[in-house]
Amino acid sequence: MAVVSHRLKLMYFPIPKNACTSAKCAFFEADANRPFMPNGSADEIENSIHKVYPSLESSSRPPLPMRKYDQVVILRDPIARFNSGFRNRILHLKDLKTSLVKPQVRERAQELSLSLEPSLDEFVERLEDYMAAYPMVRHHFLPQHRFVAKVLPTLSLVIGLSRLNEFTDLLSRKAEREIKLPHLQTGGADIKVPPLSTAAVDKLKAFYAADYELNAKYGIEH
Repeated sequence: MAVVSHRLKLMYFPIPKNACTSAKCAFFEADANRPFMPNGSADEIENSIHKVYPSLESSSRPPLPMRKYDQVVILRDPIARFNSGFRNRILHLKDLKTSLVKPQVRERAQELSLSLEPSLDEFVERLEDYMAAYPMVRHHFLPQHRFVAKVLPTLSLVIGLSRLNEFTDLLSRKAEREIKLPHLQTGGADIKVPPLSTAAVDKLKAFYAADYELNAKYGIEH
């Protein structure tokens, strides 16, 4: 689902773990001419910006009038994205434990005998089971192409995470003033994650095969 500004004639397709919290806040500032919740804490911003601009799988191409808008997406190396998600969502925010307040999640996790504190390799090995039991895990570890597959023909700018300046340059040009990217959702950045085993790397390369093809198509390396 796109974040749309009719005023700026701009569409941004957010993908979880691809700087989308920061990108959404920058987009809001460009469109609304004010920062998003400037007095809010990082947690408040994180929780509320995704209610204003949800990140959903693409279901259809944009309506015909909007296909003339500039359309942008941010891609990332699949394994780097996975490691970021594991560090932030599993180790720092402890999604596997906090999600158990929902009975259906708790029952499904117990049914599949899923550990609440899996090692990195164990999480990779049972990634599909964790995604089946935990909606939050599915959301953050779903392949990137699932968020943009239907809109690829109309995209005008595809950038890698290492080239975020191109995103802010576009916003600044559209808004006719400087827009900076806030550095948000950094929890867990100092947590050490062990290297993936060869088997885990092979599993992730197969699981994210379509993402690797997508990145190669647009020359995205990082």
